[in-house]
Amino acid sequence: MPSNPSRIKDLSHPDAVNVINKLFNELANQINVVAKKAATKRIFSSSLLSFGTIPANSSKDSVVNILLASTTLVAHANPLLPLSSNGQLTWSAFVSQNGQVTVRVSNPTTSPIIVNTVHWNILVA
Repeated sequence: MPSNPSRIKDLSHPDAVNVINKLFNELANQINVVAKKAATKRIFSSSLLSFGTIPANSSKDSVVNILLASTTLVAHANPLLPLSSNGQLTWSAFVSQNGQVTVRVSNPTTSPIIVNTVHWNILVA
């Protein structure tokens, strides 16, 4: 049986390699447990969102119902096609309440922009 790690003072100790390997295996097992737990909390959705025309220097929200989305998780959203021809729009996503993700599209320009209706990929993790 390998020695206690605190008793090994340098790598020339006969059990050094065994103890190091045991510690790496324990760490790898802990990482696997965390990864499995995290993977079970990933929720995907694809939704067709329409924002219409966004006035200058303002934003519009669209709410998507996503079962199991929780305010303790983080939402990400990405349009599958361009939102406009000028490429000036920005967006963000957040879990606004349990079961709902809000996608916000903002127009930082001084002119109104017509937003294309496109499908969005939404990930909550």
